[in-house]
Amino acid sequence: MTIPLSLSFDFPQTTRSNYIAVYFTEVIQLSVEQNRSFNMLIDGQDYQLSIAPRYQICDELARTT
Repeated sequence: MTIPLSLSFDFPQTTRSNYIAVYFTEVIQLSVEQNRSFNMLIDGQDYQLSIAPRYQICDELARTT
């Protein structure tokens, strides 16, 4: 089952780059048949940024725009 989650950030118009970092952790121990993963798209573009968080370990997904 896929449930989309949408987060929006309004950055000021500038010539500087923006750095986006999102942190994930799995809060429950999943069975070997279960999987939870996230894909990050920026302005609708897929930069092949995906993550499957590990149990009780903080993982980072980051991109400079």
